[in-house]
Amino acid sequence: PTTRTRLPARVVHNEREHHPVAVPAAAVTSQVSGSTSTCANQNPRVVSCSSELRDALASTSTSVIFLKPGSYKLTEELQITHSVAIVAEQPGTVWLDGGGVTRVLKIDANGKSIELTGINIIGGSAGYGGGAYISGGTVTFSGCNIHDNEAQAGGGAYIKDGTVTFSNCNIYGNTATWGGGAYIRDGTVMFNDCNIN
Repeated sequence: PTTRTRLPARVVHNEREHHPVAVPAAAVTSQVSGSTSTCANQNPRVVSCSSELRDALASTSTSVIFLKPGSYKLTEELQITHSVAIVAEQPGTVWLDGGGVTRVLKIDANGKSIELTGINIIGGSAGYGGGAYISGGTVTFSGCNIHDNEAQAGGGAYIKDGTVTFSNCNIYGNTATWGGGAYIRDGTVMFNDCNIN
């Protein structure tokens, strides 16, 4: 496997669940205004609860999803298999929460591009990758906080394959037997200006 890491020394902040965090404005490159309708053919989609988010991810025609502020409680993992950008409408005020009963994200998207911006990924629990399990695709986390997840391997993230970039992310408070923050099995992984603790 090929792993490239750039980790400049920075202070790790101790933001906890449901406390907004500061994310550089540059992390969000698009804005949405107007209607919050979630019609099946709307693109971008604007969602405000976990069921709407799941429906949006199920549609391969949806390329951009904006998340309204709030906690998105999950009872099963969110699966991503096609190219999509998932963006917090207000960075740092969206929590994808596994509630200690499920993995938060499963990304299996060979040849596809996935971007997650300004999102908190918390409370995930799984054998591999409590916060996120990535087995393919070009995946970018920008201005995200991945914390308080648990797994046997890769508490925050388990990377089986793919090209994965973490930029301006905080990865902390995750637990695992192997790789509390992240377990990299294969692929190309880069950490740019991230705090890992």
